[in-house]
Amino acid sequence: MKQQRFVKLHEREWDSLQSWLSALDRQAKRTLRQEQALDFPASYRRVCHHLALARGRGYSHEITDRLQQRLGLDRVLANVLEVADGRLTGRIVGDIVDAVAKARAFRALADDLRNRDGLAVAIGDGANDLPMLDEADVSVAYRAKPAVRARAMHAIDHCGLDAALNLFA
Repeated sequence: MKQQRFVKLHEREWDSLQSWLSALDRQAKRTLRQEQALDFPASYRRVCHHLALARGRGYSHEITDRLQQRLGLDRVLANVLEVADGRLTGRIVGDIVDAVAKARAFRALADDLRNRDGLAVAIGDGANDLPMLDEADVSVAYRAKPAVRARAMHAIDHCGLDAALNLFA
């Protein structure tokens, strides 16, 4: 969030907001490290036309927007946290990004790609990803729970996300 949106905030409230954004930035950096994502998008760009990220619980647009900028993702979908008077209210603005929302967004993207002779690949790890994986031409369970591994076409358990590239080599 940019400072101009919060010009009327008191200095203490602004410091609180800055602390919150710093925490989000640290979470985004941890996510980058955990997923070895710095190399991931560049590698995928060699075989993919479009990269998108859909995150539900535990991730807000503040984190996914930063990941989008750093990784060059084409689209992101995440919850928008409500801020009032420079403080988080605990509420979500707009629709909650759940399994249905992820599947709906993926279906729209996949339909667009299929119209251009593309292939829609979804990678997920939890039950909330199952509807999205069902929409994919190729589904990949990444370090996933057993139920997800059982329904996905492919599973990656011991490598980074870049291992999915081997499916298209």
